[in-house]
Amino acid sequence: MASKNKGTKAGTGPAQRLGAGDALKYTTTNYGGMNPADTGDMRDTFNATLLQLDMATDTIGPILEKVTNGYFTGNVGQLNATSMNTASLSDSNDTYYVDVLDNATTSASVATQFSLTYGHYAGSGSNTGESNQEYGATQAIYGQLSSMLLPESQITGGFMINSATTREDFVYALIAERSLMKDKLNKKQWTMALNGSSGSYVAGGAATATNTDGGSRQLLLTDDSNDIPGVATPGGMRYNIVEGSAGVVTTPAATTTYGWFYPELGIMLMSGTSLSASIPGVHASSSAAGATDVVPYYNPIQKAAGGAAGSGSGVYGFAPSLSSTKNQFNMMRFYNALSNPGGSPSAHKGGGAGGYLKLRNEEDQYSRHYFVRATANNFNFSNNPTFVSGSSNRLKYDYMLQNPQVFITGVGLFDTAGNLVAVAKLSTPVQKNFQSEATIKVKLTY
Repeated sequence: MASKNKGTKAGTGPAQRLGAGDALKYTTTNYGGMNPADTGDMRDTFNATLLQLDMATDTIGPILEKVTNGYFTGNVGQLNATSMNTASLSDSNDTYYVDVLDNATTSASVATQFSLTYGHYAGSGSNTGESNQEYGATQAIYGQLSSMLLPESQITGGFMINSATTREDFVYALIAERSLMKDKLNKKQWTMALNGSSGSYVAGGAATATNTDGGSRQLLLTDDSNDIPGVATPGGMRYNIVEGSAGVVTTPAATTTYGWFYPELGIMLMSGTSLSASIPGVHASSSAAGATDVVPYYNPIQKAAGGAAGSGSGVYGFAPSLSSTKNQFNMMRFYNALSNPGGSPSAHKGGGAGGYLKLRNEEDQYSRHYFVRATANNFNFSNNPTFVSGSSNRLKYDYMLQNPQVFITGVGLFDTAGNLVAVAKLSTPVQKNFQSEATIKVKLTY
């Protein structure tokens, strides 16, 4: 490639503009240099403004750089419970997933950060019609996740996260926003904090003073990629989700595996069995009139799909409602645990430290460095038409005849066909004359 403004060939006749085919045929010596003592007009002299780069000595790269930033909008690295809200979705979509925002829906600056979903191998927790003849929303989610993440030979058997022989009947999943995750999610450097009830409610319907939970818990999760090699899958490399923080494991996968992490797809697949064992927070069904499996509190939208789903009956735990006569919106249990601000424990949620998600994205960037050398004998004149005057194109100011002073403000890089492919602007102009040289490093990142 070459750096170029405009140039003319040396000769005895009128000046000729360099054609695209000429651009890389000439080196510094071909152009020659202008004698500073020459007081004649510029028609028959030439000072190079286009030089060929030596790709062996004047360039370095490509160099691979891994760049990480905070995952959330604005390169923020952590989203706290108090900032989380859910987006309004159409009735045809809200039975499948919920979008989580970084601010209230009425805010001028609000954006979707990730989505949460719930899947069950047989469709429990969603409406499967009379005699369970329909394909429920949760079954569709389970099947889609299986097809995306599992080898073909394992799709039918389903997810076996904690055992090689026992299927996970239900799973939760966090799915990253594609525009925010860049190339992939950064492994090791993330923490998910879940807060909920470590006990179970004893009756359906709204919580009461005697219907309190058995305790509260904040569960911290991360991946074990720092200790355990990943597993190659159709969804890219897979790592275990375990108890710990920022890649530091406190309870290994051999004891409890809370899920699988797929950084290249931006998916955290969570074991429903492990989560519900640690943070159940469930309303049990009752034979009392109107007491059915309670739909999780939908914040800020309350979904009264049966049972008591009001402001006092939020469910902060992962034991799902498995009714197949209506949609149970179990994905909201995941949201509730993430968005629980903690504080004082109450009849329907755990206290203590609140939920949050600390996450970073990762992007592979390739860079190439070009060293553009403005030698003493070149780049000492300007293409600006105000630099010359008259039909002979003489220097406008006589005091520049023997000592022109110019400033380099940018460098253009051209391909072998003479096409301009990049322009680099200098933060500060560099003064250039016959007594000075400059080497400008141009970095292209892609």
